[in-house]
Amino acid sequence: MSPLGLSQADLTDRDRSLALVVLGERLSDGTFDHVGIDDVTASREATQHLLELGRKRIAAIGDQPYATGEAAQLRTLGFRQAHQQVGREIDDALIIRTPRFNRADGAAAMAHLLDLPDPPDAVFCYSDLVALGAYTHSPCGVCGYLKTLRSSGMTTLKRVATPTRH
Repeated sequence: MSPLGLSQADLTDRDRSLALVVLGERLSDGTFDHVGIDDVTASREATQHLLELGRKRIAAIGDQPYATGEAAQLRTLGFRQAHQQVGREIDDALIIRTPRFNRADGAAAMAHLLDLPDPPDAVFCYSDLVALGAYTHSPCGVCGYLKTLRSSGMTTLKRVATPTRH
């Protein structure tokens, strides 16, 4: 089962005699065990890396402001926190929503960003698949999120290790 396909009610209203550990992209209200990454810290560190490189207009690709987009919402929070820590304003037009974390959505989002009158000089992508899609269209720095890049052969993308939470 994908944790993204389960509602909080599905996870709460279950037979408690069955052990349940949810892995990955899901928040826990404490009624089930959960192992995942610290999305806020990881995205804040990825964005800080881009800011430390001197990037001025950093876009974020992957926001999902709907019920099953919890992980994306936490990544957006970390992205915002990194900007706030250095006193940098965020252009909300540079935070791009995607329905999924895949290459096609990354490529479409990057094409949109490059059509802006003032395009970004760096992009933080909420997953490596999004980053791979964005990278194919990008003249600017692209930062991925998980560990897919290592096996893809794309060595020019920056990947930030993701801290775990459990």
